[in-house]
Amino acid sequence: MINLISESDTPYNLDSVYCSFRPIEIDTSFTVDSIYIPVVEEKRDEGSELKLSGVKDFTFDINEGFDQGLKLYATGELEGVKIKGVLSDQGIDQPTRRISDIEKIRLEAWTRNFYGGIGDLSLSLPFEIYDEISGVRLGVNANNKGLNLSYALSRGKYIRYEFSGEEGKQGPYFLPGRLVYNSEKIYLSDKINPPKLLSKEYDYEIDYEQGIINFKNRNIITHNSYIIVEYLEANDDYQNVYQEVDGKYNFSEFLFTFIYHRFYDVKDNPLNFQFTPEEIESLKISGDEMKIKHIYADTSSTGSYNLIDGKFVYAGEGKGHYRVSFFYVGENNGDYVYDPNIKGFVYVGENFGNYTPEKYIPLPGDERFYGIGLSHKFGISTRIYSSYVDKNSFSSLDDEDNSAFGYEIAVNKKVGIFSVNSRYINFQDNLYQPKGRQDLNYNYQWNISETMKELFEFGMGIAPYDYLNFELTYGLLNKVHKRRSMYIKPLFFYLGVEQIDTLNKYTIGLRKSINNLTLYTQYLNQQNGHYTDYNFNYRFREDRSIGLSGNYERNILCRAMLTKFDLLIRQLNLSTGFRLFNDTTLIFVNANSNFYYKGFGLNFQLEQSQKYAQKKDEAYIHVAPGTGNYVYDPITGVYIPKENGDYIKQTVLLKEFQRVLSKNYFIESSFTYGLFDLRGRFFYLDEEQFIERKQEANFNITNNDAHFEIILQEEFSKDKRYALEPIEMHQYHFSFNPEYKNFYNYNIIDYSREFWGGFLKLKRDDYGSSVALQVIEQPQAKPILSYKYSRLFSDFYPDLILILQTPSAGLTLSSAIRGQGRIELTGELIYRKYNVEDIPYLYSANEPPGFSEVINFTSSLGIGNNTIFSFIYRIQLFAEGEPIQNLRFQTRIKF
Repeated sequence: MINLISESDTPYNLDSVYCSFRPIEIDTSFTVDSIYIPVVEEKRDEGSELKLSGVKDFTFDINEGFDQGLKLYATGELEGVKIKGVLSDQGIDQPTRRISDIEKIRLEAWTRNFYGGIGDLSLSLPFEIYDEISGVRLGVNANNKGLNLSYALSRGKYIRYEFSGEEGKQGPYFLPGRLVYNSEKIYLSDKINPPKLLSKEYDYEIDYEQGIINFKNRNIITHNSYIIVEYLEANDDYQNVYQEVDGKYNFSEFLFTFIYHRFYDVKDNPLNFQFTPEEIESLKISGDEMKIKHIYADTSSTGSYNLIDGKFVYAGEGKGHYRVSFFYVGENNGDYVYDPNIKGFVYVGENFGNYTPEKYIPLPGDERFYGIGLSHKFGISTRIYSSYVDKNSFSSLDDEDNSAFGYEIAVNKKVGIFSVNSRYINFQDNLYQPKGRQDLNYNYQWNISETMKELFEFGMGIAPYDYLNFELTYGLLNKVHKRRSMYIKPLFFYLGVEQIDTLNKYTIGLRKSINNLTLYTQYLNQQNGHYTDYNFNYRFREDRSIGLSGNYERNILCRAMLTKFDLLIRQLNLSTGFRLFNDTTLIFVNANSNFYYKGFGLNFQLEQSQKYAQKKDEAYIHVAPGTGNYVYDPITGVYIPKENGDYIKQTVLLKEFQRVLSKNYFIESSFTYGLFDLRGRFFYLDEEQFIERKQEANFNITNNDAHFEIILQEEFSKDKRYALEPIEMHQYHFSFNPEYKNFYNYNIIDYSREFWGGFLKLKRDDYGSSVALQVIEQPQAKPILSYKYSRLFSDFYPDLILILQTPSAGLTLSSAIRGQGRIELTGELIYRKYNVEDIPYLYSANEPPGFSEVINFTSSLGIGNNTIFSFIYRIQLFAEGEPIQNLRFQTRIKF
């Protein structure tokens, strides 16, 4: 069995356009080398000052439709204009999404006085505003004067979401809404350290579609952790228009800056719903607090729910009058819960569930922000802000509070050994800003969650010597809260005292780098609590270092300690440690290594961390016939995977959480000597509620005329996250495949078991063999004969043991096309015979008795050095029922 479209089948690195489609699995015995794609060398034009390169893909699938992908790089200078650009669909974290949903496009050009950009742009604007847009930006700059304009259909709306960590929980943490890909900035702080920006590569994993964050072991999350996430929330309801103008004007010793920033919904063109005329009239005569609920339920003679007293009641599959869609809205935010006993949703009361069939239709809004700033070289600056926010652009009611104002005054000046840093901020409550209202370190400094309305801060520093510094600070927040601090910094030490209202904080620490050695430690005393943080690191060379870090906490509520050891050498990267919290202990480990010596290779990855597991179940949604991938068996009540089915599967989250210890191990070893090649793989995942194990051994002997291969595989999984009973899977595979010149032989033994609790859903044993002989070399002709004996059993039918015999015959015809391509036609005739006449649908859904035919036509053609065309057609014919067919055309152009 091979995949016609996979990265291993082609010498090119396939873009995600190919990964967006499921592979076509063909149960024939022709091998991977029968799929031919010409290998060509890339040619470059060395003389061009502007270099363009890339790949363009087109794909049409009869089931999936048309899609495309493009990766283009442009860089260089042309007649004095610098050009830099990228047009790519790379960077997607979910390969099942379509290219058109996530492709990245950017092209920029600039001269000394002009800038132009089009596509997916990252904007760094005045007043610390950062935007991600899909549109155009033009700018003119000359003699310290500049004007920039931006227009776009916005990809998302700025959100800042702040929350506290939980002791021993690395994840999952849920964000409200979907995220625009790669728009997030995640900051982490604690009682001692101010916020630091985390790296997605090293510090966390994120699911953009679900809005879920899991932190890696590089930063252990505790009850002292405070997390700030800035991101763009993806647009789901309206098309959003983005308008922006900013500029600067430098005269004498003054710098004048301004910005106009607008973000509004196109109210007449909602994306996923349509307003009725009555709803529009209601919105016009209503104010900003108007909310319209839409219930996602349609009448249907094959529905599963009935409407009784205004509540949906599950009646059984196909026995109700309504087809209802339910949405996960978080714990205690919904009215329904999923009941795994009846496989349906049950009403439990308002805000007692986690699912709902209704959503508020958001009101179309209009958000505008104006800012002007004036600064002097002396160190004085002033900013004035204004905003206009209309929460319901259909109506003029409640518009009296749409406008708001704010301003900032700051002084930052150093004279001799003295320095002054002072600022005053005054914001009206409803002032809108397209950025965070408070600084990132606001919570860290003030130890408060209250919104900032008015802030005065005055700081003075004295540095009589390079090795001695004094800092004094006074702050007043919202005319109520006071903050005073004093720090002394001799050499590389620092000592400080802070008073925030009635809270006193005392700090002592050091920070120093000596050649390759970095030292840091800090002690904090706060409200009779003691906190210590330390980090020691020594770097031998660029790729070799050793480090020790951790913290200690003791107060009247808890005693906790974190210790972490890091080791980096050429073949090994190790990070391990433990976290003690009262009477609980968490041991975490991350290690990976790659080693190769004289034919022997070893690669391993180890990880241990702590997370939360949530109970779940599976719901099956009825869709249009032929558009799903499951069918329903009314006798057993089981949904069976089947192409062109009538149902799709949806994972349903329940209200039960459990903290689990996650262990993940992967080891791969290999040994090659002469004709022999031996490889082994082992994978193990243990999350207490979910266990998975895979192991494989592969032995090969190869010379010019012969090849012999033995494969041993074992897979086991047990998922106890399901509500009613655990699901357990056992699979064993053994195959030995000798080949000699034009003769091929494949032999397999497969055992599989699936349990629901103690109930055996399916037991299957397969024994098969096939032989193939290439009788003609050009054009290639290869007849194939196969036979498979299967034994099937299920507790659904305890008195029935099925015997299935499947002989088949096939023929592969293929021919090369002048070294630039290949045409291949494969036909296979399959006959299935059971030992009984009346065969349950549980077995016959995918393996009907009698004859069936599979025909595959594959062609690939290379034109020149850079273009490949591929055409793939597959049809499966059954004695009874509709045929299953697939047609795909794909093209790749390299330039």
